[in-house]
Amino acid sequence: MDRQVFWKVAAVVVIIMALQLQCTVSKATVSQYSPQYYVVGDSLGWTVPPGGAATYANWTVGKTFFVGDILYFNFTNGLQTVVTVRKTVFDSCPNISTTISLNSPVTVTLSVEGENYFICGLPGHCQNGQKLALNVTATPASTPSGLINITSITSSTTSAASSRVGVMCFFVISLFTTAINVAFFL
Repeated sequence: MDRQVFWKVAAVVVIIMALQLQCTVSKATVSQYSPQYYVVGDSLGWTVPPGGAATYANWTVGKTFFVGDILYFNFTNGLQTVVTVRKTVFDSCPNISTTISLNSPVTVTLSVEGENYFICGLPGHCQNGQKLALNVTATPASTPSGLINITSITSSTTSAASSRVGVMCFFVISLFTTAINVAFFL
């Protein structure tokens, strides 16, 4: 084999390896966000907190809430309410009769980016600290192309999206390899 053909073949091998690596990275970064489940107040649940409003504010510290995450408000049936409110209502703590539910647990799927506010609408409860404010951010996207996110290499890589990436990569590599064989060796 002469030197010119050798370098052409070497270049083709490098291109094929680069395509395979790119396909592997593409498959690894296909991820679907799995919502997190939070029990509001943990073992305390949803009640008039002994520590006042700071109790639920402290509960949110260190947590990142994303669109799609789910809050569980656990309480004794009939003794609490859960009301989604605007900031002005959150700050003023009026008694509110419109509730999400009087029956525990109340499940709330976070669907709005930004600040979300919840209070108990029963007399004196919000004023005594039974209120929750939290910031909800957009669902995390997959890792930018070229980086491998090890945490995303889970069962989500066997998802339909990942399968489509794998089939597409296999097709492109096969087509490219066939074209090279035709061009150089026939």
